[in-house]
Amino acid sequence: MILQFLLNYFLTEYGDGAFKPLYELLEENSFDIVKALKNAKPENFAPLISKFLSSADNSSTAPVFSEDFENKTLPVASFADVEIVNSLNQYFSN
Repeated sequence: MILQFLLNYFLTEYGDGAFKPLYELLEENSFDIVKALKNAKPENFAPLISKFLSSADNSSTAPVFSEDFENKTLPVASFADVEIVNSLNQYFSN
């Protein structure tokens, strides 16, 4: 149940909902990946392929984080609980 919630969050909210068709495909097939792949259409994977190709083109502009431990939690700080971010900051500071 938690994995379905996280999958829903990342596929529908991340990237302005571009990956929502993938989540809907999995949901329609009871989250059975083999069954989902059998029932998939090429348009289900179009957002994933376009995102992959656009990230390959922009690989030279990938974000670079400094060695400062506070910057290492930036990728998760937008959705993680404050306690998790604080714990990670404490871990990286050691």
